[in-house]
Amino acid sequence: IEPIDLGSWAFWLCVVLGAIISARFRLLRVAAFMFIAGTAMEIALLQIHPYYSSVRYLLPSWPAAFVLAGAAIAFLGRYRMARPIAVAALVMYVGYAAIKLPAYYRGERSDWMSIAMYVHNRVTPGDRVMATNNWVVRNFGYYWSRLPNVDKVSFGRYWQLDEDLIGPAWIVTGQCLPREAVRSAGVMKRFPVTELAEVRYLRPGQRLSMREEFCPE
Repeated sequence: IEPIDLGSWAFWLCVVLGAIISARFRLLRVAAFMFIAGTAMEIALLQIHPYYSSVRYLLPSWPAAFVLAGAAIAFLGRYRMARPIAVAALVMYVGYAAIKLPAYYRGERSDWMSIAMYVHNRVTPGDRVMATNNWVVRNFGYYWSRLPNVDKVSFGRYWQLDEDLIGPAWIVTGQCLPREAVRSAGVMKRFPVTELAEVRYLRPGQRLSMREEFCPE
């Protein structure tokens, strides 16, 4: 849970306390090291190879955060004066999670299947469908490959070449802000919840320079 409500703050404060008291408990230092060093490594890797901003890229090291939070609550529970704080933190975290998690799963989420179906329902023989970067290839391409083939419609990744792209072509962008070169192709539909994805259409005979990246990750 991201630190945006009382339950989340209660959890992360317990994680911090757990990291502090790990100095007194040998086994707890393993969890503290896994969380701190693991999170730092993940952030460093994201700087080297950036991806669309998402908290899920930090999840591999976060199981240790639950160990630290649990240790903090257990530590506070050992002292009579601090026991109400431990109970309050636990109630806030569990209570807010019970409210927020169902709301999250009921809310809007990335939906590349809808984008693939949108394009699939509109292509005609002779059209090209082009994914502008690896992110779109992985997500859009996954669902596109599971839809029925359309005669004489090709799908592929965009590559920077010393030539022009000639319509008709459908251009799918995502996880980026499209460069100026691709903006001359009209936007058919935007999908802001799905990593800022957009579907653009290059009309028959219209040209688009491929001499620069359309939508780099």
